[in-house]
This record gives sequence, structure tokens and C-alpha cells, in this order.
Amino acid sequence: MVLGKISLAYYYLNAKRLFHSVGFRSYIIKPMRITGGAYITIGDRVSILNQARIEVFDSNEEKMDNIRIKIDNRTNIEQNVHITAGESVIIGNDCSIMRYVTITDLIHPYNELNIPPKYQKMITKPVEIQDECMIGMGARIMPGVKLGKHCIVGANAVVTQDFDSYTVIAGVPARVIKRIV
Repeated sequence: MVLGKISLAYYYLNAKRLFHSVGFRSYIIKPMRITGGAYITIGDRVSILNQARIEVFDSNEEKMDNIRIKIDNRTNIEQNVHITAGESVIIGNDCSIMRYVTITDLIHPYNELNIPPKYQKMITKPVEIQDECMIGMGARIMPGVKLGKHCIVGANAVVTQDFDSYTVIAGVPARVIKRIV
């Protein structure tokens, strides 16, 4: 019991150094990569498990003056999750994000044939996941998506459009399979 409390305190203190702000009793265990931590805020009682990649990117570092990734209270993020933001990724309260999920607001365009895709200017479209959502294992939340409150996203779904609150979605591309209310 005492060892568990010491471990939690250790992870909490390390997380506080990596991010803009970290709420009470939040922790991240052995991340794979944290980039742009000064632009990431984490609420109270958030848990982020092993091998997470949480990255903020911008081709113009001078305009990075606001929070780009916000993870609200009591949200848990499982292993090997990848969250990237160039503009804004907001994850609400009480969300569960299962392992191997990708959430991104970045689009790598392929417009210039004489420039390799990785060097072309990225396009951003903000992502918002409202309170109480559950994102199934291996799902992909693509740029510009807004999920309403209490959405359930099936395993391996690819979400390319907005969905209303209280819906269950699945498939590639994701579609509504059930409305809860």
C-alpha cells in the first residue's frame, strides 16, 4: 500500500514537469514520447498508461501560444495511444480511451508533386470528444471530428465525421449502429 502511494507520487511529480498543467492525482506511466508538453493540460485524476505518444506539432513555433491538447477530469487512457495536435484536441470528462487508439487533428496533404508528403505544410482541423465517451481498441479519430456526449466508438472504427450524443458507432468509415436515447 505504501509502495503504491510512493509510486503514484513519483509519476505525478514527473508528469507535472512534462506538461503545462497536471491536475490532482493524475499520472502518466512510461510514455513513449511527449512533444510540446508546454501546450498540453491534464485534469484531475487522469491516468495515462504505458507507451503513450502525446505530441503537439506546428510548423511555425512562434505562433504556439495556447493549449493544443486538453484532457479533462477522470479520463483514462490505456496503453499505446497516440494523440497528436497541431491546433486543438479536446477530450472531455470521464472518457475511456482503449489501447492502440489514434486521435489526430493533422492532415498531411499531397498537393505538390515536387515536394515529399512529409515536408508539405500540414492542415489542421480541431477534434473534440465530449464527456463520457468510450473509444474502443484500435479506433481512429480523424481530423475535424466532434463526438457528442456519451458516444461509444467500436473497436477498429475509423471516425471521419461528427456524431451526436448518445450514439454507438462502428465500422470503416464509422456509422451509427444504435442510438441510446
